[in-house]
Amino acid sequence: MPRTKSWGSGRTCLLAVPSGVDAKPVVAALESVGFATASVSTESGALAALERANLAAAFVSQKLGPLALSSITARAAHSHPQVPVIVLGSSTSVQDAVDAMQHGCADYVPLPVEPRLLLERARKLLAPQSGL
Repeated sequence: MPRTKSWGSGRTCLLAVPSGVDAKPVVAALESVGFATASVSTESGALAALERANLAAAFVSQKLGPLALSSITARAAHSHPQVPVIVLGSSTSVQDAVDAMQHGCADYVPLPVEPRLLLERARKLLAPQSGL
């Protein structure tokens, strides 16, 4: 993916994706606009990363499960309300997207991820933070 304007400007995004799920397209898309990524594969890893890192956003795989998604979203909302949680959905089901939003997620992007769509959604949520 060619480099575009670096609106990510070195900020870090959490990527919580279980082992065995290919996160390379998400990492490549985020890095193409200047974000760094911190990857974890468990709920506990995601919760720890939320506490120790200054994050721009958290991209969380729906495949971690509804309890993990709820826990991560609740922690972000309570401790770090400026960090939007974006669900990387395992389906294109409208109900799955609604469920994610009811958990308090800022957005839902179906997998396999379409880099352009991921960046459009991320930009809407993160550009106000960067002054764009």
